[in-house]
Amino acid sequence: MFVQSNQKWFFLQILAVVNSLWLIKAQIALSQSNQTGLKSYQVTVNSDRDGEIKPDQELTLREAIALVNNTLKLSDLSPAERQQVKPRPQPNSSLIEFVGAVPLTIQLQQPLPPLVSPGLVIDGTSHPEYDPKKIATLEIPIPTPVVALTPAPGKSVFRGLTVSGDRIMVKGLSIYGFNQRLGETSYATDTTPGADIVISSRLPYETREILDDVKPPQEVAIVDNWLGLPPDESLQTIPSSFGVWLFDGIKTKIEGNRIYHHGGSGIVTSTEAQQTEILNNIIVGNGLTGMPHGIYLEGNINESVISDNLLCGNDGSGIYLFKSQGKLTIEQNQIKHNGRRVPSAAVFLMGDDHQVLDNQIEGQTGSGVTVAAYPKSDRNLITNNSFRNLEGLSIDLISQNRNHHPFFKLRDGVTPTPKPFLKLGDGVNPPRNSPNRRRDTANRAINAPQFLSEEFYLIDGKVYLEGTADPGAEVTLYQVEQFMPRDRSELTPLARDGMHHGPLSQPLLQTTAAEDGKFSFILDNPLPGTSLSAIATLPEDGTSEPAFNTIIKSLEGTEEKIQPSITIPNCTTKPLAQESIPPAVAQVPLSQPVTLRIPTNIHFALDRWAISPQSQQILQQIAAVMEQHPFLTIELQGHTDSRASEQYNLNLSKQRAIATRNYLMQQGVQPERMTILALGESKLKQPGNTSLEHAYNRRVEIKFQDLRGINIILEEQNLDLQLEL
Repeated sequence: MFVQSNQKWFFLQILAVVNSLWLIKAQIALSQSNQTGLKSYQVTVNSDRDGEIKPDQELTLREAIALVNNTLKLSDLSPAERQQVKPRPQPNSSLIEFVGAVPLTIQLQQPLPPLVSPGLVIDGTSHPEYDPKKIATLEIPIPTPVVALTPAPGKSVFRGLTVSGDRIMVKGLSIYGFNQRLGETSYATDTTPGADIVISSRLPYETREILDDVKPPQEVAIVDNWLGLPPDESLQTIPSSFGVWLFDGIKTKIEGNRIYHHGGSGIVTSTEAQQTEILNNIIVGNGLTGMPHGIYLEGNINESVISDNLLCGNDGSGIYLFKSQGKLTIEQNQIKHNGRRVPSAAVFLMGDDHQVLDNQIEGQTGSGVTVAAYPKSDRNLITNNSFRNLEGLSIDLISQNRNHHPFFKLRDGVTPTPKPFLKLGDGVNPPRNSPNRRRDTANRAINAPQFLSEEFYLIDGKVYLEGTADPGAEVTLYQVEQFMPRDRSELTPLARDGMHHGPLSQPLLQTTAAEDGKFSFILDNPLPGTSLSAIATLPEDGTSEPAFNTIIKSLEGTEEKIQPSITIPNCTTKPLAQESIPPAVAQVPLSQPVTLRIPTNIHFALDRWAISPQSQQILQQIAAVMEQHPFLTIELQGHTDSRASEQYNLNLSKQRAIATRNYLMQQGVQPERMTILALGESKLKQPGNTSLEHAYNRRVEIKFQDLRGINIILEEQNLDLQLEL
């Protein structure tokens, strides 16, 4: 085994060296082209093969890239290959097109040389069988590709395409399966440069000292691709590491892509990402094994925009900023059902002057928008957003001096790890009553508005609301749509805060607080029983946390009880199945509960998290129930026996829960319908020390969330017990 590991390591190093040599050669060509311009070609790839560059009867993608990079001469091709090449008169305008069988799946033996030819377009939509009207999702119509790029069977290729030149466009491809796999059960996604598409002037781990005068690529466009997902939408056993890894680039546009099923984030930036545009993408089910967020941003992101995207079912935050520089605008996105593995805020902000505007945020296992206190984060404007079904505040401003939020019990009496607020928030802040509060709290601790009463009365068809806020603050009144908690033994304080301070579901009116801080609103004919909250914004501070809710009452005492809404977790909808979900929901009225008998657990071998064939049969039953009842959600609780350290067992239990979730995903259960809870050895099924008792304890329990009055009979099963040998 040791010899095999050394051989894998040596093979990866050889690949790195080969790729570095390609990069050096291509970067020299790029440096020369800045003065003279590269020869331009229209190249038609008519082969799905990959391997050695040599004259033969078919033109491969590797040969096409070498040709447009000017590292391969036209005269080096065979006559048959030259038939697939047309010179283009305009320098720096090469085009790579495709013909062949559908799908045209190009299986790489090793990483491709980087793309350095300025103005190059790699166009998967050029294939004759590409149909721009064939879409797989109604929410954002992104056509289905017919040209796919993936590693060859048995090959570990950790990059799909590497973009290092200016004005390069990658369009209409399916790129999946690219990761740096170091072992059968262990592979890194958060520290390696593996990705479906890498945008970089150099590869940082391989060419640090090469061509220091090379500048970040500018105006790169990644458009209409499927990243992490084959054209048939099947899920890979080992996902790609990242979708788009933007190491450095200026004015990069990532638009209209379906970015799905990655071990790490769907999009990640590193050093230079100024004026990046992330527009109209579907970013679903990412962060499965490593960096958990849909979009992870660090480095210089000044004047970047994230707009009109669907971010759903990712394992952490939808958007996560980490010590980035510059200001970011986040607007008109749907950010929902994230935090499936790592409970997190939908949007986590670090830094100053960000704007979060007109977004729909719901179904988050944490707060809506959390603003960090360290590094100090001020003047962040969070306005006109809609929040629903959060397990925390709609807006949470973290305070440095509250870095040990009082421990609280989660469901089943489990105590969380310290500092959960780093991603979840830290709850309602006290009043801003000293200069220190301004310094140690995000958005300078701007005060939330305070209503003068917890209830206001409807008189002659009107309600007169009054309150106080910081003088001169713009106060926005919101209607509250009450929180529907997930099934759990008791709510956390953060979740209770979210119930009593929001959620800010619908903005209604705006006004400005007077010099003495007083503000007022007049509502015409509101429905008695309606709950309201408010936020305050000052340009020099930012936006506040929500006010404590107030409720509208009738003088006659006949308030209509507002029922909490029930949200069916759903990221995307197939065109032909558009009407299938509502009828399925309607078949289960609350007055006629359905009784289901469902197995509730699977078991594991000692120190393992692989799913046994017997356990697979159990999970297939669960997947069938989930398909039949699309409103059900589940929590996967991982457990271990009592041996090994507490931290080791906690990590092992998480891996078991993740493996269970990933298998269910491969059976068609959507990631947004599953959350993960690692319990380690804290909830032993059998307290003894025999091998049989240990086998009972090595398990994942499936906890069903009953949202529609279903009577679920949970049946413990032991057919898949795995005794130690």
